[in-house]
Amino acid sequence: MGDKLMSPDQQVVTRLPLVELWDARGALPIERRNSVDLEQMTNLLRNGRVRFVVANCGEALKWIPLNDCYRFWKEEVRPQLVEPAAAERGFRLAD
Repeated sequence: MGDKLMSPDQQVVTRLPLVELWDARGALPIERRNSVDLEQMTNLLRNGRVRFVVANCGEALKWIPLNDCYRFWKEEVRPQLVEPAAAERGFRLAD
């Protein structure tokens, strides 16, 4: 997380991958686990709504509202999803 003297809602992403997530109340008790692939993500969405968060260096975290998760998945995430195996081998961001 950025400067600890800032209030949580003023924090910006300073490096990726993130080591923690936060919201307006502060750091969240969440830990990073394995990458997910298309099949796992699809199964998560079949089981209910998913809370997405967008992290860009130099910007605040952007939390996607739960009621927008399916549109966000279809229009923003799925077209840009890189399978974990491909990410490990390396890929061109332009592709």
